[in-house]
Amino acid sequence: MNLFGRCASVIIVASLTSAWADNGPRPLPKQPVIPAAAAASIPDAGHLISYKTTDDHLVVARLTKTGPKELLRTPFSYPAEEEWISSTTLALVNVGDDKEVEVRRVVNGAIDPKLTVSHAAAAWKLRGKDAISTTTVHHNKDGTIWIEGCVKTVENGPDSYCRKAAWLRVDVQPAKATYTKPKLTPLLAVVAPTVKAPAGYAAKIAKVPRTTEPKQKITGVECKGPKGTSVWTNDLDEGCDCLFTPKKLRWVLTDPPTFAADGIFSNPVGQEDRESYVFPACETKKLEGFVWIGDGMWADTMYPDDKITVHVGSQPVAVFEGNGLRTAP
Repeated sequence: MNLFGRCASVIIVASLTSAWADNGPRPLPKQPVIPAAAAASIPDAGHLISYKTTDDHLVVARLTKTGPKELLRTPFSYPAEEEWISSTTLALVNVGDDKEVEVRRVVNGAIDPKLTVSHAAAAWKLRGKDAISTTTVHHNKDGTIWIEGCVKTVENGPDSYCRKAAWLRVDVQPAKATYTKPKLTPLLAVVAPTVKAPAGYAAKIAKVPRTTEPKQKITGVECKGPKGTSVWTNDLDEGCDCLFTPKKLRWVLTDPPTFAADGIFSNPVGQEDRESYVFPACETKKLEGFVWIGDGMWADTMYPDDKITVHVGSQPVAVFEGNGLRTAP
């Protein structure tokens, strides 16, 4: 269950067919000049990424040694679900208002019509008065795509969970419907490798004083570097009505010095989820939208400007207008 609505898995549109129109690539923002040293880290074949725009489109682009190339721009309204299932293929799953389903695959930046699979709402084969309230899409390592359709929700205080679900395998034709939960093998997220701490830096989890009332000490992060010591506490996050408790620190970049804090994120009603905050060393603000792309490349997103910057080490190599960057494995 997704506690905080961060990985929504339903696309609500009036027409499944019109939802996937290819609007063609648009000019990208002015791009940084890529020095030869940074270009050497980018594979000759480039690297595929996707992101969403503020005008409800999904964009697929290729990062190359000479700069990014936009390949696809298609309508994709919120909430939306997409998943890279290989280094070349992005799966798009659309669940309509009546729970009809369409699956399309973007291969090397183009929608492949031969790989489109559509299913009518009747494919669920629901029993009696069962009706689906919410859906969750599950992509698996073996290439299967199952949709979990909740038909009975139980309220448990501030939380709720699905007690009874119907399942539909949608990557094949005809679809496979069942009330028995299938074996799921979720795709693993791309995670930044752990590196040695850069020279002159040290970071640890520590009890640090709050900067706001009440002035007790809480679990935070202490960082020591060439410019001195700094601390981060949850109350330094502007507008945050939640709590992040770090449990483990690991360095992910030496240039620029950057570490990740893995821990537990909880909201005001007590729901919890695992989370990672990524910090530029000895800064008191975390990086937003940090994504490890691979081959030394990483990205962050500046809010509220919705500006994505891709870096090789400290060097910017691409910029995009949008958010929610995802990377092919």
